[in-house]
Amino acid sequence: MNAAVTGAVNVLTPCLGICRINRSTQLCEGCHRTAAEVAEWLFYSNEQKQDIMQQLASRDPFIPTVAVTKKSEHD
Repeated sequence: MNAAVTGAVNVLTPCLGICRINRSTQLCEGCHRTAAEVAEWLFYSNEQKQDIMQQLASRDPFIPTVAVTKKSEHD
């Protein structure tokens, strides 16, 4: 059976061939995935891959994510 009949979807890799992990963000500068996501991609379910693909657009490998902390009343 083909994908149209079974409803199966094969999510392709977002790899662009620019495989370099940014030291500040720990994201690939090409595809914006983490090193763990790159290494485990073949083992993820299609649902997991789709979830990651949706997150990639909002990731910037050149801007570190800073945790926001609530200031105390004395600051």
